[in-house]
Amino acid sequence: MQNTALTIGSITFVLLVGEIACRIGGFSGYEDYIADPVVGWTLKPNQNVKTKVGGFPVSVNSDGFRAAPLVRSKDSTRVRIFALGNSATFGWGVHQDSVYHQIVARMLNRTAAASGSRTHYEIINAGVNAYNTYQAYQLMQRIDTAYHPDGYIFAFAFNDVWNRFGRLPPRQRDAVLTGVRVKNVLRKSALYNWLIEARGRALYDRIRGRITGREALAHGGTSPDSVRDLEDYERTLDSVTAFAHELHRSLSFVVLASKSRSPFWPYQQVMLQVGAGAAVPTANMISSFAAGPPDSLYLADDPVHPTEYGHRLVAEQLYAELCRHALKAQPGDPVAIYRAGCLVPRPDVAAAVPALPSSRPQR
Repeated sequence: MQNTALTIGSITFVLLVGEIACRIGGFSGYEDYIADPVVGWTLKPNQNVKTKVGGFPVSVNSDGFRAAPLVRSKDSTRVRIFALGNSATFGWGVHQDSVYHQIVARMLNRTAAASGSRTHYEIINAGVNAYNTYQAYQLMQRIDTAYHPDGYIFAFAFNDVWNRFGRLPPRQRDAVLTGVRVKNVLRKSALYNWLIEARGRALYDRIRGRITGREALAHGGTSPDSVRDLEDYERTLDSVTAFAHELHRSLSFVVLASKSRSPFWPYQQVMLQVGAGAAVPTANMISSFAAGPPDSLYLADDPVHPTEYGHRLVAEQLYAELCRHALKAQPGDPVAIYRAGCLVPRPDVAAAVPALPSSRPQR
């Protein structure tokens, strides 16, 4: 009994020291999630935590978004946009104000103020870590019912292959929801976060990267049902555009890039095609990121998440694309909401703006 007590006491002491050391090392204070049967998980409201990478503050408001508190009743001068996507839109590893859509909001507001307009643009960060396109679309419908926004920015997600939530049978879906609840409890421990979230994840990524290649890792690997999955993905994007059109909401796409030798991956290509076919303003970041220095554009040892410099590049291209469409829009066109925040071009510049695509190119 003494030996058993000594062993238990020693193990407890080691775990306690490890927990304290990991808390000092910054492996605590990560965000909490709520299991949701429709979208899988949502950010728990009213929490002040930090990003897992970089340790930047994360302020989640009472509505469950990484954003400042929302004014429920907005007047006619306030344009409200929701940015949807995964961790890149959430702002993995960057400051809350450095995410690309927040930079776009500042660009729009500066230009509107300089032109004497009373219009104020508000872009709400509705990105959620590990979301796939199906989850973002489901959240989009929920947001529209609750907030009736003026538009959406819908960003590419790298999770559609490995994250199959929305296509899982009930038993597997329930297992995911249980996993969300259990993980919330475990992540209260800094020792767990260091051992599993940090060290374990890094080891898993290295092994998986050696087996499948770094490019496949960046895009979620491969799937034996890739053709059917890609068709489901395209139907979801078609539903996103139809939903925005039916409700007369502005919609724009952001096709994010990755460290890859291949210029396009199937999911990125489909998003570009859907955007072109529906005349959706689309910021294609693949060529822009391919021409820049990877170490400046992506976080260290990370093939998909942009640095602050990368987010600025996305913001500049998205702003230009929104304004290109807004300045050519007819009265009543949803994208015209951005006009007050765009520079009015000279007649010779306006004449040089290329025509918008009228049909979807074939795959």
